[in-house]
Amino acid sequence: MCDEAKKHADGIPQDIVNVVLTILGDEAGYKWLHTPPGRFEGRKVSQKLKEGSSMLSKRDTTGSRYLAASFLLGGVLHVLLRNVDFTDCFSQIFYGCVVLLWSVSISERIIGRRVRHILYGIVFFMELYFVLQICKYRLFFNNRTVWAYYYIPMLMIPILFYRLSLCMNRSEEEKPDGRWLPAALPGSFLVLMILTNNLHMLFLRIDGEGDELRIANASALYYCYWVYVIIVLAAATVILFGKCRISVSKSRIRILALTYAACVCVLPLHAAGFTPAINGVELWNIGELFVFVMICILEVCIKTGLIPANSSYRSFFRQMDIPAVIKNHKGDVVYASEGAADFAAHSADEQIRTEAIAGGSVSYMVDLASVHALDKEIEDVTEQITVRNNYLKTQNSLQEERAGVDARNRVYDRIAGIVSGQLARIDALLSENESDTVERFRRIAVYNVYIKRRSNLELLKESEECFPVSELVTAIAESVEYIRLNDVEVSFMPFAEGNCSAAAQILAYELFEVLAEVIPEQKGMMSVILKAKDGGLSQRIIANHVKLPIDEAWKREELAALGGQLCITENGEDTILALSFEKGGAQ
Repeated sequence: MCDEAKKHADGIPQDIVNVVLTILGDEAGYKWLHTPPGRFEGRKVSQKLKEGSSMLSKRDTTGSRYLAASFLLGGVLHVLLRNVDFTDCFSQIFYGCVVLLWSVSISERIIGRRVRHILYGIVFFMELYFVLQICKYRLFFNNRTVWAYYYIPMLMIPILFYRLSLCMNRSEEEKPDGRWLPAALPGSFLVLMILTNNLHMLFLRIDGEGDELRIANASALYYCYWVYVIIVLAAATVILFGKCRISVSKSRIRILALTYAACVCVLPLHAAGFTPAINGVELWNIGELFVFVMICILEVCIKTGLIPANSSYRSFFRQMDIPAVIKNHKGDVVYASEGAADFAAHSADEQIRTEAIAGGSVSYMVDLASVHALDKEIEDVTEQITVRNNYLKTQNSLQEERAGVDARNRVYDRIAGIVSGQLARIDALLSENESDTVERFRRIAVYNVYIKRRSNLELLKESEECFPVSELVTAIAESVEYIRLNDVEVSFMPFAEGNCSAAAQILAYELFEVLAEVIPEQKGMMSVILKAKDGGLSQRIIANHVKLPIDEAWKREELAALGGQLCITENGEDTILALSFEKGGAQ
């Protein structure tokens, strides 16, 4: 149940609120807890719940009173029947029956299957303790084999109690806490040593034969046994009080604390010889006292809500004004609430629901008026959101398309600025009337191929920072073909493979274009060698009878940013331009 629901449930016992949600389910129970008085008929039950809470609390303590009375009665009868014939095993049988009846109540009260099974295990070892006591002192008194066996139940009960403490406040769907397994390993060793004690006498040394069997002394293993039992019980206690802090019954922590204080006092006092006695006969043995102490602690855990139980659910169900009935497997009504007098749906908003439970089914009335109103509101809001989403989707599509157009325009504007010089020269050549037309068009062809290939490289750079060197090889090769139309001897030798930086390839092509534009006018010769391998790029241009329009300061900053350098040397009539990039111009 959510915190807000708990807030609206103030003044109602927590176990009763849990029952409301169990019977009605989260939907109807949530409404019952949140609807102001007078708005929902089921809300009338709150007053009856408050009036009947004291009665339910008294009924919850009835079982504890019977248990305490049985314990006291067993102690008194143990003294009175001590020397009566045929009553030698009376105490063990009497307390065994009490524990058995208590186990029957567990099967009816405890909700969680895992916790219930652990409690069955504890009950089994309690009964086994009494059986082994009868075997030791009555049936096999002269047999040393079973003399140490009753220490096994007194060891297993604390181990199971430790596991039970780990399972408290833990959902059935969660995996069991595995911390109890390492703690149980020493216990397994001790059980093995007790079972084989007759062979090695390392736990208890038993001397004598027949009627003179006696425990001679206890070994160190025997004292380790008690230390281990105390440690396991202490660990379970720490976990128990830690989980009490998050329990729904925080106000009852003091009950658990007082119970533990009494138990801590009773057991040491008994061990020290301060047990209540009548005519020198002790009322209880240590084992019987230990069993009663464990039952008391478990009962307090049930009462405080650490162990979920269904106490007083029948009485509560009958007092509810909420229309609900419980039927057996035949369909006959077994329990009916006060509000089930007119158990029928009177409108489309009212529904009768039936859920299967153990042994039958439960049927209850659900008012779905608020749920239907909420569904309608959700449909309206959903429709508005759908319209809004479609509008936003259209807007986003338009914005994406506009952004794409703007990006393309920016690229085209940048390309226009890059080739503006070549466009101006083409325009100037077209305007000339004095020079030969064929020669002019040959010159224009050189500019035109550069514009085409340079634009292509720029578009590739926009989409990829690094692309194959074959694009640069193709661009230079096509430019060389058009340069040769101008009666210029040009050779191109590419030795390039792999990928290279887009910026480095563009600079290499621009350097080539510088010579490609001036060499037709000067009627010189040119040789181009391009190499690209293992991430490096280099271009070597040898020009003969050509006066360069650039020097080594040509685009120095751009080259430096890419790790490139330009070196220009002259050898007679030859000018050598060496351009190189480390790692292909990668920044």
